[in-house]
Amino acid sequence: MQNNIRHLAFHSAFVLIFGLAGCGDEAQQQSSGETQDEQMINGTTPGDLTAMDAVDVKANATAVLLPNQGLVAGQSISSSDGRFSLTLRTDGTLVHYWNGHGVLWSPRPGTQGKSVWMQSDGNFVLYSTPIPTIGNHLWASSTYGYPGAYLAIQNDGNLVIYVEATPIWASNTGGH
Repeated sequence: MQNNIRHLAFHSAFVLIFGLAGCGDEAQQQSSGETQDEQMINGTTPGDLTAMDAVDVKANATAVLLPNQGLVAGQSISSSDGRFSLTLRTDGTLVHYWNGHGVLWSPRPGTQGKSVWMQSDGNFVLYSTPIPTIGNHLWASSTYGYPGAYLAIQNDGNLVIYVEATPIWASNTGGH
């Protein structure tokens, strides 16, 4: 049961981020639950995740960026209730919105990022390139040194980086 829940949570996060559910070779999808394309793009297979990464994301958050997942310009993920979103706009600005109300948080307004990644070392980083490249970061959460950390968008409006059940960074935009 836990393995099924872990896979479901992982797959849901992947679909929110990349929107590729149902792609690829059917035999590969049946054996692992994900297509080969999904595994290649994400860089992580369900077996590589710990249960805490995929399952113990607080009950009020379903939108997560797991290690080695990211957004490119024009993509976003939303809280489970749809009230909040994290968007890397096409102009390159990373923005956390309270939908219908305005911007809650942005690390560096006006920066022209091409991608944002939750790195495997625990750091959440905005890059000037579509793929993480050394020396091309525009902003970072400075949470490196926490392998397995993930970013969650909570239904109260807070963006939080967790290691297991412990928060290590937050946008401090909760309470909505």
